[in-house]
Amino acid sequence: LTPMANSKGMKIKRPIKSKQIEDLANISFNVNKNVVDETVAKTDTVKNNALKKLKEELKYVTIPVEWDKIVKDIDSRTNVTLLPGDEIEVAEFSESVKVIGNVLLNSEIPYDKGRGMGYYLSAVGGTDAKAWRKKAFVIYPNGQAAVTTSFLFFKSYPKITPGSQIVVPEKPA
Repeated sequence: LTPMANSKGMKIKRPIKSKQIEDLANISFNVNKNVVDETVAKTDTVKNNALKKLKEELKYVTIPVEWDKIVKDIDSRTNVTLLPGDEIEVAEFSESVKVIGNVLLNSEIPYDKGRGMGYYLSAVGGTDAKAWRKKAFVIYPNGQAAVTTSFLFFKSYPKITPGSQIVVPEKPA
């Protein structure tokens, strides 16, 4: 790896086979027979939109790789066998954290070790009225994602690392 490479930002891009898309096309949504035709039409539209996205946009599946663990232990669970057509992608090291979604200012904030999600959300001016802050999540440079978890009254926020991306989704209507 070059000095600019981020070993924590390594992933494998594996092409989706046409057979997998066909299998997804054959999935039937379970709809109650007593439901009105309008709901069935909406379900068909959702299915058609998903298939269109698969066929046109989604050409690869991403497999996160933890390079440091593989170097230490060759039997690591992230040591994936490469197949023909696989591409290994290594992210460039970034010293910032990107914050996007329903925030006041989509921006990149310099990484500050030990700071949590709240710090980065405050640094972009906070969330807007449509933000679903409880469902905010982090995408790491290797493509892996982490969500906020809670148990009783305690919340556990995902760890923020350099090159991470914090996404704040919109609340459903």
